[in-house]
Amino acid sequence: REVIPVRTERGENVIVVEDEEIFVQEADCPDKICVKTGRLSKAGQVAACLPHKLMIEVKGGSEPGVSK
Repeated sequence: REVIPVRTERGENVIVVEDEEIFVQEADCPDKICVKTGRLSKAGQVAACLPHKLMIEVKGGSEPGVSK
């Protein structure tokens, strides 16, 4: 498990990489859509925090819609 804190002048997000998945665990933005997006594991999946101008995109791994 790897925990990556991202702090900028716009706010803070905590990103976690665990079991071949990545997700936003915490954010201090008002809507928390990035947290509600959940765990990403397939190529092409995206999580974004617009207030903080943060975007996570899965580039490798499985193709969208294909089970492992």
